[in-house]
Amino acid sequence: MGHIQKHSASDFPSELFLSLTEAIYGSQRPDKMPKQSDYHEKSYFSMEGEKAGATATVYSNSALQVDGKSVWMIGNFEALDVDCQELFAAITLDARAVGVDQLIGPMNGSTWQEYRFIVGQFGAPFLSEMSHPKYYSDLWKQNEFSTFQRYFSYKDSAIIANVEGISKLEQHFSFLKVTLRTIDLTSFELELERIYELCVRAFRKNILYSEISKEQFVASYLPFQMWLKEDYIWIAENDQRECIGFLFAFENKLNPTETELIVKTIARSPAFEYNGLGTVLGNQFMKKAIENGVTSILHAFMHESNTSKNLSRRFNGECVRTYELLSKNLGST
Repeated sequence: MGHIQKHSASDFPSELFLSLTEAIYGSQRPDKMPKQSDYHEKSYFSMEGEKAGATATVYSNSALQVDGKSVWMIGNFEALDVDCQELFAAITLDARAVGVDQLIGPMNGSTWQEYRFIVGQFGAPFLSEMSHPKYYSDLWKQNEFSTFQRYFSYKDSAIIANVEGISKLEQHFSFLKVTLRTIDLTSFELELERIYELCVRAFRKNILYSEISKEQFVASYLPFQMWLKEDYIWIAENDQRECIGFLFAFENKLNPTETELIVKTIARSPAFEYNGLGTVLGNQFMKKAIENGVTSILHAFMHESNTSKNLSRRFNGECVRTYELLSKNLGST
């Protein structure tokens, strides 16, 4: 019979965690160590003797509710292909003890960090995509978790630009004095600070949205800087030079067989007059990709209801990966 160890952020057992991830991934294990977070509640390890078979970290954000329900997020999940009943039972017991209504995961604290499991069309990972064994979602579903949200990545291998209706949209935004430009990577941090204000407005109504400081936002994008080219990051500005639209993409350096780009983020101001701005930004991006000899484009991590998914379909995207976020309703004790 195993047992559960619980740890706070201050006494997190790094060596135990690294030993487990090496057993799962081998010596070339990815960096999965939990990052510092304001939401960190505690970490759980399912133990057999002195070795861990599974681990997860629980995050609590009092401002985050779903339909008025109190939520705990479960992230940094790593496990051998073992029974995780004791691990999830311990988390469930502690959650109920403090009045939590719902468990959601995998999510490493917030949607600004890594979240979701790959559940379909497993293949070679692309740059910025999560990596984990195929059985992870099954371990959760064996413990009363079910699908909460679905996401998709689409691949466009028939890159086209100037799709039907684009001229009318471009004329509309020209009338509004909207200008499009590529990012200035020599002032990358300053550009990100301006983009931050847009992203807060654009994503605030998203389910599971959490506030993020400007400093945290900038820090989350800085690791991408080594992969970036100005041609693939587009900014839309109004006549006051405020950022009202943003498309962020980079080369997939993990694909050795073709020149492939990954579109990570498309955002626009929620104001009604900017409807269609994502399509116009996408068209400029597509034209530059064609000009540079790009052979495929991945539109990554799109929510099933997201307009970005419709944009990808408009530009001939085909689904190449499916992801899920899972949840467990705790109900009454």
